[in-house]
Amino acid sequence: MEIWKACLESSASGIYHGTESKQAIALMRAHSQGASATELSQLVKEQRHSGASAGLMMAYIKHFYKDGDSLVDLL
Repeated sequence: MEIWKACLESSASGIYHGTESKQAIALMRAHSQGASATELSQLVKEQRHSGASAGLMMAYIKHFYKDGDSLVDLL
């Protein structure tokens, strides 16, 4: 768990101020509230990820969200 704490702290203090973790939380919230695959895809599109930020966001989702694998598969 220490590595995730360090990762989140680094992200929060980086140039994007934790954007990836905030976006991951938005997706986890939408998924848990029953958003459709289309709605989730639109949310990801609106977030305008680079390859690296998308990968980091997906890692957050997989690690911290109980249905992370399911959500990442939808995306």
